[in-house]
Amino acid sequence: MLAVGLLGMFVLCLLPLLLMAERLVEDPSAITGLLEARTFLLLLWTVLLGLGAAGIALLVGLPFGFLVSRTNVPGAGILRAVGIVPILLPPIMLAMTWTMLLPLRGPVMCALILGFSSFPLVALFTARAAERIDARREEAALLTGGLGAVVAMELPLILPSALGGSLLAFVVAINDFALPDYVSSVGRKFNVYAGEVFSTWQVDGNEARAVATALPLLALTAAVVLPLLRARARRGGATIDASFQHPIPLKLGPWRAPATLFCLAVVTVGALLPIGRLAYESGGGSRVFSGVSIRRDAWTQGGGAAQNAPTAATPTLSASGITDAVAAAQAAARAAAGGAPASVAAPQGRQRSVDPAAPEVKAALEASAADDMSDFGGGLPAFARNIAKAFGRALDLSRESLLWSLLFALGAATLATPLALILGHAIARGRRGVTLEFLSILPLAAPGTLFGIGSIVLWNHDATGAFYDSGALVTVLFAGRFLAVATLICAGAVRSFDRRLEESAELAGASPARRLFGIVTPGIWTSLAGSWIAVFALSVRELDAAVLVPAANDTAMFRVFNAVHFGRDDFVSALSLLVVFAILLPGLLWTLFSRRRLRFLP
Repeated sequence: MLAVGLLGMFVLCLLPLLLMAERLVEDPSAITGLLEARTFLLLLWTVLLGLGAAGIALLVGLPFGFLVSRTNVPGAGILRAVGIVPILLPPIMLAMTWTMLLPLRGPVMCALILGFSSFPLVALFTARAAERIDARREEAALLTGGLGAVVAMELPLILPSALGGSLLAFVVAINDFALPDYVSSVGRKFNVYAGEVFSTWQVDGNEARAVATALPLLALTAAVVLPLLRARARRGGATIDASFQHPIPLKLGPWRAPATLFCLAVVTVGALLPIGRLAYESGGGSRVFSGVSIRRDAWTQGGGAAQNAPTAATPTLSASGITDAVAAAQAAARAAAGGAPASVAAPQGRQRSVDPAAPEVKAALEASAADDMSDFGGGLPAFARNIAKAFGRALDLSRESLLWSLLFALGAATLATPLALILGHAIARGRRGVTLEFLSILPLAAPGTLFGIGSIVLWNHDATGAFYDSGALVTVLFAGRFLAVATLICAGAVRSFDRRLEESAELAGASPARRLFGIVTPGIWTSLAGSWIAVFALSVRELDAAVLVPAANDTAMFRVFNAVHFGRDDFVSALSLLVVFAILLPGLLWTLFSRRRLRFLP
């Protein structure tokens, strides 16, 4: 049974990265590029971006997690559930809305968006740590010095967990590619290290250089994640004994109103405002941003042919990698006057052509050419008509993409969850648990662009051509990238499960499979459900790894990313809302029909 889990982890997670590492062994000279001054500057900017995002996540997530889990804030349960939404929303959709509402651009805007996107990580860790403080300690602190004494007593106990969440936010920020790329396309251009990995691959197809470029990010991630894993293994899951008394909600007194306003502001800025803004645009609200006009002009000048456009052979990958690469490929195809569509796939091996005049891009460009500053007039009836029309267009043009996204995510979650249960049990009960846990999270720790390149290198051959061109590759890609998330959830759940129950079953003669599926699984089934939902949601919103794999061009997220760089109309906003609904759907169904809380942390 463990052999099956290890084999699945090796093929799905490690093999793409090992093949990329092999390229570096074959060409060690590629590592000399790391010594350039430009590389150090890129790394410095990326680290500063990660620190800014982690700091914002900590400042927002720590008080939010404590308030919704341990105090008498009104509607704490609802606020806690809604507070998870920002990390499920694709960061690029937060950028699409925040860049319309705030004048900030560049690294500051990226840090702000990534901080609010990842604060739920800090809030989850904080809430779980706060719930494990014995009620008797709180009562003693209350008798001694009131609410202030309770906060002073609990903060040192909560802070390590909150810092762990902020370190994970740092890892997410330094490995993100799509968000900085988008913010660069609508404002001052700037490079980040993850974008450099993509550019290195897209310009010359040098796999060794792409791996060498990614090494500093891998080292940074390992330096952050390894101490977290060791600390988690030392703490274990048996932190609550039989005499533990669950704490009751703290009464905030006069602080209840400002605490409630703070929590409402956080969920509004992080979740409700972005979704509301997309709905506003879908209903005909004004949408103005400079990137539309620039890129539309490139299309419309000269009667539809891109004049002075770059060719596909010399893509302009300055700061906005995928934007310029796709634009170059499309411009070359248009200039060819009806020739074969340009390919935006990997520059070697089997390639899959992508139609440069994709329906969603043409729809966005035509609408934005007609009206960059449309606004709805006529009140709610007009708004209702506009939003119905926008959703109708989105479904007409992207129904298949939405369906494929759901199928890919369903397949990835269903494939990853049983493997995560096996691996999580081995991590929690085995002697080499920390090593196995670190190996399992490598795909998530590596830049998504690098993992996507590794998947191309692994499967882009004549012998596996049918698989490479099929949607099965996307399912395998998503399962391999997010198996780590499900594994971490399952490992934490198994650690908190009483080992003595398994030992009793073993003495009774139960096989390892019987103990795992008959004893452990029923006791941690809410964590298994949380694992499945987490992988599903992350697969629907994934872009960094998918943007390089031709078969993933059929996903709805790729359609949104492609269309928003060439036009901004109600179609793009409506399609974005449909993607958000698909991401949140499993969690909504669980909330409506289950009385149990999903378990993402032990």
